[in-house]
Amino acid sequence: MINNILKYLRLKKMRGYIGSLKSVFENINILDDIVNNNNDQNFTIIEVGSERGVGSTYHLGKYCLDNNLNFITIDPSEESNKSAKNILNKFNSRNLKAVKNKGENYLSNNNIDDILLAYLDGFDVIFPGSIVSKKRINFYKEFGIDFIKDGNRISAEVHLETTKYIYKNIVDGGIIAFDDTFYENDQWFGKGQLAVPFLIENGFNSINSIKRMRDHSILLQKNI
Repeated sequence: MINNILKYLRLKKMRGYIGSLKSVFENINILDDIVNNNNDQNFTIIEVGSERGVGSTYHLGKYCLDNNLNFITIDPSEESNKSAKNILNKFNSRNLKAVKNKGENYLSNNNIDDILLAYLDGFDVIFPGSIVSKKRINFYKEFGIDFIKDGNRISAEVHLETTKYIYKNIVDGGIIAFDDTFYENDQWFGKGQLAVPFLIENGFNSINSIKRMRDHSILLQKNI
């Protein structure tokens, strides 16, 4: 199954998709080992930022279904939440759920133990030279945010806030993954700009490298 997922993700990447999801499944043996060595533990995978046609909610949900794990995907968008619910309903499992909320709000009010993986791909960022759709601008405007002016700063702050709610509950050897994050001239940028240095200072290490801007994903593993 994993080889088929990676093949799918490689095809998607050719169309401009996929960063951290591909990295997660390239390192899925790390999660497999934790699960296989702790059969009595009730692990959970969290996704902040439900999929919009990329496949993350489906593939993470399917992994949880196959391994008897809990899965929670969180997104404030009505459209994304509806899509996520439709995907997870097909699995017919009460252990998989889609929540309509901001990730930081939900996680601040719900203490989740034994987190195996936190896949953080929520609040968007703007890459240099990219074109931002009016739909996306209007979506953030509903929350009182000028996305063009303040989007990148707020994204970094939100991902740090989200990280602080969950990092202590990541199991030993577990992973926090950030999409749209890159390292250049000794500085972090993107969604994980603030969260990545925070995690490194608090016992997490990078398990993949970012060689160029296009490889905009980072996986951080909690020290055992």
